[in-house]
Amino acid sequence: MTSRRKLFVIIASFIVVSLIIVIIAVIMRGNNQSSGNGIVEQNSYSDPSSGEVVLDPVGKTPEKFESTGVVLLGFSKLLDRGMSSGQLDDTQLYITDYANTKTIQTEKITEISLVVSSIKQYIDSATGQKRVTGDIKVNRKFTQTLELTYYSVNDVTLNVYDQTSNDLVYFAPNGE
Repeated sequence: MTSRRKLFVIIASFIVVSLIIVIIAVIMRGNNQSSGNGIVEQNSYSDPSSGEVVLDPVGKTPEKFESTGVVLLGFSKLLDRGMSSGQLDDTQLYITDYANTKTIQTEKITEISLVVSSIKQYIDSATGQKRVTGDIKVNRKFTQTLELTYYSVNDVTLNVYDQTSNDLVYFAPNGE
């Protein structure tokens, strides 16, 4: 084979491979765009209070949406503060009850985010009682104070205070 023929084969091969790559890229790009063919466009937002990213597909239920109608963000960080998974479950149940029974300025509560940077833990050396406080952001607008108290892995009480007046707005004892 002459050198001219070799050069022609190399150039032709390069062109064919390039065309194949371009065709594959066009097909893949077309599949990623929402075209009404059942492909859902993904929206997401980063919750500044908890640091969690929530997927919110267009026309679908958002990720982390509880069957109760309330999105709870950041509460898993309480496990890092010594809370047991059972206590976390109770806390989330209480918070959900709070959201479903209260309103803030006549607005239904649909999202509660624990402000992770505000979490403080206190341990009473005499009794062993643990108390965790922190702020919660309600519906991304209103800030309230959360207080959790527990002695053992089987109990937890929850208080929610209005941050401006410091009035108790919700209380949930263990087992209720």
